[in-house]
Amino acid sequence: MDTPYEPGLTMLIVEPQSLLRRTLVSVARELRLATIHEASSVAAAGRMLAQHRLDAVFIALDEDGEAFELLARLRSGQSRSERDVAVAVFASDCSAATAARLKQLGVRRMLLKPYKIKSVLETIAGLWPAHSAALAA
Repeated sequence: MDTPYEPGLTMLIVEPQSLLRRTLVSVARELRLATIHEASSVAAAGRMLAQHRLDAVFIALDEDGEAFELLARLRSGQSRSERDVAVAVFASDCSAATAARLKQLGVRRMLLKPYKIKSVLETIAGLWPAHSAALAA
């Protein structure tokens, strides 16, 4: 199957709920959207960011704020990825304060739970707008 993404694109999916994470990872791998890494916690994601250069990060927001701390470290250059790496988040809800913080951290997309797999795939495609634009042409 041809894929609209360049070979070598890598993505990290951070989702503590095993069933959701495994489903997302399986579908993304089946469709060959990118090389997918997965983490069940922010701590595990931090270790992956220290080891791998990533093109995108998809992270579930947690209640204790660890995800925000990880995103702040990412944006300050404390990882092997570029500071402006594409970021999308999953969240159960979104207050005005949360939205403002996500904007400040350069989050490109947000999905509210519960979500459909199709929405996640569309969000993943939207993280690489240059490739999406090439598809539309």
